[in-house]
Amino acid sequence: MGRNLLRWASPVLVLSFSLCGCANPDTTLPTMKDSTAIPKSKVETGVKLARLQENEGRLQKALDMYDNLYKSDPKNPEICHRLMVVHSRMDHPELADQYFQQADKLRPDHADLYADYGYACYLRGDLNDAETWLQKAHQIRPKEDRITGNLALVLGAQGRVKESLTYSRQYLSDGEAHANVAYALTQRGDFTAARDHYTKALQLDPKLKSAQNALLQLAEWETAHKNKTQHAAKPESSSSDKGPTQSWQPTGSASIRS
Repeated sequence: MGRNLLRWASPVLVLSFSLCGCANPDTTLPTMKDSTAIPKSKVETGVKLARLQENEGRLQKALDMYDNLYKSDPKNPEICHRLMVVHSRMDHPELADQYFQQADKLRPDHADLYADYGYACYLRGDLNDAETWLQKAHQIRPKEDRITGNLALVLGAQGRVKESLTYSRQYLSDGEAHANVAYALTQRGDFTAARDHYTKALQLDPKLKSAQNALLQLAEWETAHKNKTQHAAKPESSSSDKGPTQSWQPTGSASIRS
């Protein structure tokens, strides 16, 4: 997805997650090996080792390890869940969807699975699906900040400011809630509204560093953009026209579970 959002350094609870594309992956799920079942204890150890590779960003290595585990134990919901996460991170949406569906059948109504898939949908730009699955996760586990924060982020990205603030205030101060909404509005491209909410955040909490830094970034981008358009008779579009890349992330929201 072409978002600059959540590249994924934060002030509080955000985890690291980056997308790295891979051309034309095989969208056929691995088949189970004959008579090569791995003992359950070794499967659990294998998942832990693969998670280490995943958390270090060695996604292809993690994928190879999960694939081998899946071939031995295709009905293991945690393996399917992790395969969904890795394929999402590698920008393989079709495979991510297949493993999500399989994990959901094997372990229905699982908050972490729904939260991770909802966030993956958000990064693709599928805001309706993102909201659907994050709402399901929130219904199962309403007091988890990560889920609540990501749901607030998705609602803000849809321009639903009041709803986004309502969820943000469930676990944040008013100032932090306005800063989080402002972040979502920036990703949406609504810089004027974002500035208003950052300003409101600082009125409520003058020491809020995230809002201070974000307002500076907005001002710097606006100045640079204004100078560029003034000095170019036919300005060419560039990535800078899309708005500032913010160096912080919303408080309490997080990427896919690690």
